[in-house]
Amino acid sequence: MPVSTVITGIDSEKILDQALEAERTFKRLGVEQVEAILAKAARVKTPRQRSETAH
Repeated sequence: MPVSTVITGIDSEKILDQALEAERTFKRLGVEQVEAILAKAARVKTPRQRSETAH
């Protein structure tokens, strides 16, 4: 997993198993998938942009 991923708050074996399964089945996104997500995010207006266009 990337270093930026931190798993906290494991207070039961069920939660631990869930976290371990997430780590075991983790797959990186491909370049095309990342580009699609970034393109979609770029089209989303921030709350400030929405309020500026609402007037």
